[in-house]
Amino acid sequence: MTNGSSAKNLSEYTVHMVGNSHIDPVWQWRWEEGRNEVIDTCRSAVERAQETPDFVFTRSSAVTYQWIEQVAPELFADIKRLVVRGNWCIVGGWWVQPDCNIPCGESLVRQGLYGQRYFIEKFGMPAKTAYNVDTFGHAATLPQIFLKQGMGQYCFFRPGPDEKELPANLFWWQAPDGSRVLAARMPGHYLSQADEIEQRIYEAAEQSVGGLRHTMSFYGVGNHGGGPTKANIRSIQKVNEAPDGPRAIFSSPDTFFDAIRQDAESLPTVKEELQYHSRGCYTAVSAIKKHNRLAENMLLQAEKMSGMAGHLVGARYPRQELEYAWKQVLFNQFHDILAGTSIRPACDDAILQYQEAETIAGRAIRQAMTHISQSIDTAGEGRPVVIYNTLSWPREEVVELEVTWPNHNDNVWVVDDRNQPVPYQVLSSTISGRGTTIRLLIRAELPACGYRVYRVLQATQAEPGNAQATPFRAGSDFVESDVYRLEFDPATGYITRLFDKRLGQDLLAGPANVPIVIDDPSDTWSHGVDSFRTEIGRFQADKNGIEVVEVGPVRLRVRVTMSYKESALVQDIRLYAGLPRIDVKLTVDYHGHNEMLKIAFPTAIEAPTATYEVPYGHVVRPQTGCEEPAQKWADISGRLADDSEAGLAILNDAKYGYDALDGQLRLSVLRTPIYCFHEPSQPDCKRRYEFTDQGSQQFTYALLPHKGDWRQGDVVRQAQQLNHPSLVREEPAHTGSLPLVFSLANVDAANVIVEVVKQHEDSNNLVLRAYETHGEQTDTMLQIAHQPPVRLFFTPYEIKTVLLADGEATELDMLERTES
Repeated sequence: MTNGSSAKNLSEYTVHMVGNSHIDPVWQWRWEEGRNEVIDTCRSAVERAQETPDFVFTRSSAVTYQWIEQVAPELFADIKRLVVRGNWCIVGGWWVQPDCNIPCGESLVRQGLYGQRYFIEKFGMPAKTAYNVDTFGHAATLPQIFLKQGMGQYCFFRPGPDEKELPANLFWWQAPDGSRVLAARMPGHYLSQADEIEQRIYEAAEQSVGGLRHTMSFYGVGNHGGGPTKANIRSIQKVNEAPDGPRAIFSSPDTFFDAIRQDAESLPTVKEELQYHSRGCYTAVSAIKKHNRLAENMLLQAEKMSGMAGHLVGARYPRQELEYAWKQVLFNQFHDILAGTSIRPACDDAILQYQEAETIAGRAIRQAMTHISQSIDTAGEGRPVVIYNTLSWPREEVVELEVTWPNHNDNVWVVDDRNQPVPYQVLSSTISGRGTTIRLLIRAELPACGYRVYRVLQATQAEPGNAQATPFRAGSDFVESDVYRLEFDPATGYITRLFDKRLGQDLLAGPANVPIVIDDPSDTWSHGVDSFRTEIGRFQADKNGIEVVEVGPVRLRVRVTMSYKESALVQDIRLYAGLPRIDVKLTVDYHGHNEMLKIAFPTAIEAPTATYEVPYGHVVRPQTGCEEPAQKWADISGRLADDSEAGLAILNDAKYGYDALDGQLRLSVLRTPIYCFHEPSQPDCKRRYEFTDQGSQQFTYALLPHKGDWRQGDVVRQAQQLNHPSLVREEPAHTGSLPLVFSLANVDAANVIVEVVKQHEDSNNLVLRAYETHGEQTDTMLQIAHQPPVRLFFTPYEIKTVLLADGEATELDMLERTES
């Protein structure tokens, strides 16, 4: 093949041939088979390097190196020698190539923390190039994370040119905080066929950008392993025999970026997320999504509780156990697992591994609570209860308690650490031979990242707790608190009015909280589908389907029971006295195929702006009705009829898909395609298939009306509170050295979230990670227990890692090393 009529003199161009094998450790196979393919492929790559002295192989994903180290130590030793010789390039720096929309920001940090530290320990160097070639989309905040993990360049493939228009395939990618990395969308593909190598080389040379004389082309057999073949190598060598052809060299992403960096300043800059590919992945296989969120939240709570226990009573920090649990989570954030696009047995494996991580985190939480609670001076009357808050601001919320009572009398009341009565509500009591078990709600005020002791006391007619008034009213078609009035259509169960008494306005433009069933014939990924808008039905209330099941001084709960064909749905809607959130605990038993379920909220907001949470940040997107990835919240803000600024945020504890159009915000609940079914295949009517999201599932979402935009509405912190519930421990009365109330860490800026408090990887000191949420320069004071406060300065959208030692705060990179 020659350059034909090309205007370029191709002999002046160097094509860096990147030998690789993208291996999905899990996809149409389970992880054990994926591990075997990794080992066989790497063994083949070692053989190619032995045969061809200048051959270079590129491989990512620290977990796969750990597999080799454990199962094939002689192969691992060969790889180490090739790394030293320059024949093997370690890229990626992460534990796996994960989904880059669904994991929380801290999970993406941990991918690099554990991946890069593994590479440094085993190979003496970190990866230089971030590398997610098959990932389905890339959050806008990634460049800041990459840079703080020692990677200033990025290779990706999806979304392709038909899905995302870019000014060039080589560009500077800039995060909202201003961090930027040199990014390359690889030409062609990350895999190759045996007979297309020569053509690939010429095409890569033709597509070089910005006047640069270097470009990349990837080759090798992959997905299920293989790697570069002998025929591939001969094809590359053959191109160099053509006098007018490009120079093709065995190379790596590292070598390519080194060759162009000094001439790269003129390349264009992209200041947005890199989306979209396979939008159905945000919702496929709900159980994996739910366990991912739960495991992440529990691990963050376990670290904070363990750090608090170490600080207060010197308890051992379970570093190895929590690291193991994190790595289980990180592995299952691999893009074909977390996306829900693997075979059913592989999805079941993932759920079990998530549950293992949750068990480890739960054990660490309980152990820390035990260490601390047993050291608190709880002596006195009644039954002490210690309530912990793991978030970095004081919070006021309704907490459910369950206490044992030594007699058969459930007439109780509740006081705080100052012996002042607090609002409470008895839910139920169960009498047994040992006494009475009482479930009750209390309105708790909790210190930042700390605890407060409450006490349940026996009440008499003279006690103040017996004279509580309720702020709630209810009728056949409405419920009302001191903050909101909700009105319902008795025939459908939908909310027809959401009146915010603070705003003096109804926020709805039509029936809301509506479960809509959508036709979804797409494959598991939803290839080629941007939006899900073909409605085929709606759940509607059963006869007598709206019932007030609980009302008291603290909370009102109304239950709406609905059905659609063979599927059933229950919404437990909860209003709280004086609190801004309306929680909805949704239970759905679903039995449809090739369908999608969404909950719709048409708002009366004019000129609306749609904002979505992404890993360690947020993005504003146009309202197109297309499916959008988001984390714990999405928000619609704008003007109401009286021209006041207001909005409605939808928070959740388990879901990742939303859409917005004309002021309507919809939350995606489930999808029911065939497991791991990929276009262009068509279902065979003679075969039986398994469909996703069949049967029962449960999660909680919340409505948060607010004045102003999402910043004024405190949306970020309210979503955190939904996802990080208070922790409760009933404790016997005893003496102790600790006070009745304590705060470990507190920041005085509402726009700074301390996401992480953990033990430093290289010492017993504490490390915290915080991020700025509003896009504002912020000077804040960090208070650590009783130590002098520390001043921290955040630039807009900055993620900051700080080591706390000897009363000093030292900034670290995301590998927990001192920043140079």
